[in-house]
Amino acid sequence: MKIMKTAALVWLFASMSSFGAVEAILFHITTNETFTVPAGKVLIIENFMRVETSFNSATHRIEKGTNSFILNFDDGREFGVKLPVKIPEGWTFRGFANDLGGGTDVLIFGLLVSPSDLFASAAHRIDQIAVNGSTASLGIQTVSPRPVRINVEKSPEADKGWHAVDNAVVTPTADKSKYVATVPVEGAKGFIRTKASPREQ
Repeated sequence: MKIMKTAALVWLFASMSSFGAVEAILFHITTNETFTVPAGKVLIIENFMRVETSFNSATHRIEKGTNSFILNFDDGREFGVKLPVKIPEGWTFRGFANDLGGGTDVLIFGLLVSPSDLFASAAHRIDQIAVNGSTASLGIQTVSPRPVRINVEKSPEADKGWHAVDNAVVTPTADKSKYVATVPVEGAKGFIRTKASPREQ
């Protein structure tokens, strides 16, 4: 009896969330200190701390051009703005003195993100896999018809060596929540994963 040995083709596939660049920031607002949200960024205010103990010390003004609003955070009371709060680019935080003789004195913690990364990951899954010779075809299902950018990565190892597959082709289907990815595969085994993030129309 002659035994023939053949290489088994073993490729593992997975979908992952994709995250954009996020910069944590902590800034101080007083009657003398201001902060302006940088161009091309959105500030997501996550938390705050009063430096002074009076309630009014967390009250401040945000301004842009001729627009100006008084902003006060809610820390468990039934009034004020509830966190998190998203502030677009170009708005300036400015403290002011109040009628009680005190003034703004608050530390604000937030995240600066690109507007396209406000929802930096898009949930999705690989629901179909077919391997034909040196090409893998993936059926990708997203949770909504919102347009997404899908990137394909591969590696010979599960925990290292990941890199983008430059010649992978991702094509939308008539169903706006479904995509098909065609990916070249090399060798007898390896790992492929997809990442999805929202994109503009």
